[in-house]
Amino acid sequence: MATAKKATKKRAKPKAKVEDMVTHVDQLIKMELKLERERGKLKPLEEEVKKLRDDLIALYGVSKLDGIKTKLGSCSKVERTVYKVADWDAFFAYARRTKNQDLLQQGVTQAAVRDRLENGQTVPGVEPMQVESIRINKTAARKAGK
Repeated sequence: MATAKKATKKRAKPKAKVEDMVTHVDQLIKMELKLERERGKLKPLEEEVKKLRDDLIALYGVSKLDGIKTKLGSCSKVERTVYKVADWDAFFAYARRTKNQDLLQQGVTQAAVRDRLENGQTVPGVEPMQVESIRINKTAARKAGK
């Protein structure tokens, strides 16, 4: 039985003017630099929030409370069970033997696959795929302070 291949449409390439691209690249660099500066401002706040959360977890641990209400809001202690693998060999053997693939996340560690392929090894079931992206160098903009 023959199978029909799906017809793939070629993406129409837009006609680009160099001036438009220069404008877009400059706008992108400015926005990414602004985003980096804002993230830098957030880091101390994120650290303080983490410290306050950790302190509250410790306080709940020594108090008999499981929640508290203030004029600004409320906070409650929540416990949930999470699972970590203690014995990878046993875990993989079980998943393979019982065909419980739902226990595994789909994906590969890119660096591990690349290292093996570069060293002449094969990784069954894995194939390369080209992904388009944009690489930006912000060195000149950083120096200019923009």
